[in-house]
Amino acid sequence: MSGAFNLEEFIDLTTDIFFDQAVEKGLRLSTYICPDVQSSYLGDEDALRQALVKLLENAFAHTEEGGIQVAVEPDPDEPIPGAVLIRVSDTGEGIPLEQQQRLNASFAGDDSPLAEGSGLATVKEQVALMGGTLGVKGEPGKGAIFWFTTRFQAKPCGGHCKSEGDHDHDH
Repeated sequence: MSGAFNLEEFIDLTTDIFFDQAVEKGLRLSTYICPDVQSSYLGDEDALRQALVKLLENAFAHTEEGGIQVAVEPDPDEPIPGAVLIRVSDTGEGIPLEQQQRLNASFAGDDSPLAEGSGLATVKEQVALMGGTLGVKGEPGKGAIFWFTTRFQAKPCGGHCKSEGDHDHDH
């Protein structure tokens, strides 16, 4: 469902779901939100939540030490308001180059199947609903970075300005 939301609050609330799991596994869980990303957007918050949760679940499943980070920044390939790049990086087992190539081909529209149970088919579907793309890079033994882009409608003034119907009235 589309609606207005604060991206920074959204990221904090979504990563908070994984706080106990991070503590139990002895992992660092961090977020970075680039100051150039505006705070308020109109878009499909449910699709964003499903995509981010699945990627975090995968990161936790494949990371035994070190940490996991969610980073948010303007999409460098689409310098328009509302174009956002979200990365979930981990210090887990990593992904061999051949598997990365297969995944990226599948993300780009190739019909090859995605790993059963990984949730990546769901992520691909949700990212498509947000007008974005999905990809992965990494190195065996050094972790993985799953990233996706979104195309939200940026709220004017970051959502802090008054709309035309809002006026101060003296009574």
